[in-house]
Amino acid sequence: MEIISQNKCSSLGMFFGAIALILGIFHFNYGPFSAPPLMLESAVAEKVSAIKNGIIAGMKDEKPPAAAKKNAINIDNILKT
Repeated sequence: MEIISQNKCSSLGMFFGAIALILGIFHFNYGPFSAPPLMLESAVAEKVSAIKNGIIAGMKDEKPPAAAKKNAINIDNILKT
């Protein structure tokens, strides 16, 4: 116990290092906390469907419907603020 009291800077460094290690292990196991990225198949299917609807609307001399933009909630951005 005397060594810890004599080397305060070293003890403080080891303490912060232990905290960083614990946080790193926690983030590795449970993070990142955002939703998984959109799968390639889903993205391609949405684009193909939008193109198909646009072509059909163009053949009928109609305006294609405007796609509603979805704003995904990103927990990492919320936690940064």
